[in-house]
Amino acid sequence: MFGDRFGLRKIIVMATENGKLYGIDSSDGRVVWQSFLRDAGTFRNNKFLLYQLRSAVHYPLPPLSILLAQSKGDCDGTVMYSFNPLVGIAGVEPICLPGHVIQTALIPVTNQEHSKVLAMLMDNQKLLIYPSSSHLSLSNIFMFVVNKTSNDVVGYTIANTQLGRLEDTKGYHTTNTPAQLLWSVHIPDDQEIIEVQPHRQFGMCFVVT
Repeated sequence: MFGDRFGLRKIIVMATENGKLYGIDSSDGRVVWQSFLRDAGTFRNNKFLLYQLRSAVHYPLPPLSILLAQSKGDCDGTVMYSFNPLVGIAGVEPICLPGHVIQTALIPVTNQEHSKVLAMLMDNQKLLIYPSSSHLSLSNIFMFVVNKTSNDVVGYTIANTQLGRLEDTKGYHTTNTPAQLLWSVHIPDDQEIIEVQPHRQFGMCFVVT
């Protein structure tokens, strides 16, 4: 792979419901790499969560992408794949997270290695931060969770909390205190939540319940 003069050539990463992951050359549609994630299942909305945390412009640091999935293997919760989107996910061991992810959001900061920071709200209301950052402030972070089954929308805040110990072999931090319930709304049972699209100013959020 090589770049073009105007930086328009990209690797498009795509995932299917069956756990097949592709890296596609945007210049000609050629499949550069492909992998089958045997133990990765989709969330209840039949989707994986895929983020690009670092681009290829920060050489010699490689680009960094994250894929979150529900485990179909030995992990009792959510699994996370951290990989270089230029070369693919082959040989990458999934990280078993301590519980189920119910919401995710990109925090508008970068760490000391030029990576965006992904916040993952777990089912025990603890927050996981990946990758780790020694200069991250977690004041005034707001997240909401939409449950299409119960028609409940719940808002949480993470305010002035401290990061817990670093999981040395996994590269993420956990918060010492759980997120605080801020508000909740119940949509009438005779109505159906079809789609949720948050304001882009407040980051990318996805419904995973």
